[in-house]
Amino acid sequence: HHTPIRLHASPRVQQTRLQYASWLGNSTALLMVSDNNIFLRMSPTAPVDKRLTDTGVPGIIYNGVPDWLYQEEVLPNPEAMWPSADGTRLLYATFNDTK
Repeated sequence: HHTPIRLHASPRVQQTRLQYASWLGNSTALLMVSDNNIFLRMSPTAPVDKRLTDTGVPGIIYNGVPDWLYQEEVLPNPEAMWPSADGTRLLYATFNDTK
């Protein structure tokens, strides 16, 4: 049984294009990447997102998503986050393209 839910912008993730969104393990929480930073929404209807990273810089520092080189040549998918099955832990990669 599936019920569609419309996601609404929260104060932290404004009306920007999400670079990536996925369920966090086997839970109702959503992982989202916006402006190269990772956000956590505890449920699809939660009004506020928790910012997990704050170092993202578009075109330079990537958190949770690969830069163009890793996306094309190394990683099999367009994400660089690996949650535990129960959703209690998250491993993510950061790519720094300053050099």
